[in-house]
Amino acid sequence: LGAIMQALVPNLPIDPEAFLIGSILTSRADALIVAAVTLLGVLVVFAGWGPRLLFSSADPIGYQAAGFNPARMDALALLVTTATVVAALPAVGAILMIALIAAPAQAARLMTKNLAGNLVLAPVLGMLSVFVGLHASRLTGIAAGSAIAMTAVLLFILAFGWRQALGSRGRNRVAGTASTLS
Repeated sequence: LGAIMQALVPNLPIDPEAFLIGSILTSRADALIVAAVTLLGVLVVFAGWGPRLLFSSADPIGYQAAGFNPARMDALALLVTTATVVAALPAVGAILMIALIAAPAQAARLMTKNLAGNLVLAPVLGMLSVFVGLHASRLTGIAAGSAIAMTAVLLFILAFGWRQALGSRGRNRVAGTASTLS
């Protein structure tokens, strides 16, 4: 996409590569302020409308049957997601954003038994991805954003493997129990 943009408009006033992959190490103070304000806004939204957001996303038909308008909660969820993406875009870019939003959330889902645990663990895994990724970037000389995204994906792979290992042990126990009963 960046190559196409540069080919079509050679004197483009923005760097398409920076838009696509970001630059976490050269982010300015104003980007940090935007991210902090966005975080505060997201926390306020979850504090005020968290249960309704959960209800509407987990059971939209039940939410509507309870007399609520699911379109409002859908719009609020879209607003929160959009604000998060816009706030993080200068640091990590459009491409790496997907890994940083999806991987910690999915890893947390694999490691927790309920949504409350997921809501606590996902940001912790995201922060861990940033700290480990930045350190790995410094040690190896690879791009910081890429190292962070790879760390997030690695955490997901580890969580998936851990969940599979727990699942196979559980199946063996159940199979062993069934065979001793028959």
